[in-house]
Amino acid sequence: TSANLYEWKVQNPPIIRSDPDTPRWFDPFPWVEAGDMWEWKDVVRWALPLYARGQPLPPDLETEIEKIFRLPTAAERAAAALRLVQDQVRYLGQETGIYSHLPRPPAEVYEKRHGDCKEKVLLLATILDRLGIGSWPVLVSSSWGRGVGDLLPSPNVFDHVILEIEADGKRVFVDPTR
Repeated sequence: TSANLYEWKVQNPPIIRSDPDTPRWFDPFPWVEAGDMWEWKDVVRWALPLYARGQPLPPDLETEIEKIFRLPTAAERAAAALRLVQDQVRYLGQETGIYSHLPRPPAEVYEKRHGDCKEKVLLLATILDRLGIGSWPVLVSSSWGRGVGDLLPSPNVFDHVILEIEADGKRVFVDPTR
């Protein structure tokens, strides 16, 4: 196989003084990026299979979902599902190996009663699916913020996941870890 070698030589670079009041997402220093994704849609295509729906849930959780389903509005059902995941599953990040990006199965997360952000998002999304409520995982960068758009598309710029929920004609963003 052939490989490309890229080399940058900078002579007499300008002195850059960083202002302590500069927002975290703004980086005044030059850098070089390389990647294999061309558009942010490529990141979406990479991430969606990680959040596969329709996975089985334990019987005791199915019973809780049946109780929640009796609530009168989709918004109330979504709020109850969110409370269930926030209150019954503690946040614990074990993000090594394959699980640095792939969430563990929702049944395992619920049975062990702990999971990281992506696992709690997938669990909540699975519950909401059972309730007939639409939801979508949303990758978040807590460090780059709105500066993400200035970077090459890559899943590596994201360090958190939240969930967008549509209930009763309204869309809201929730964080099952909070």
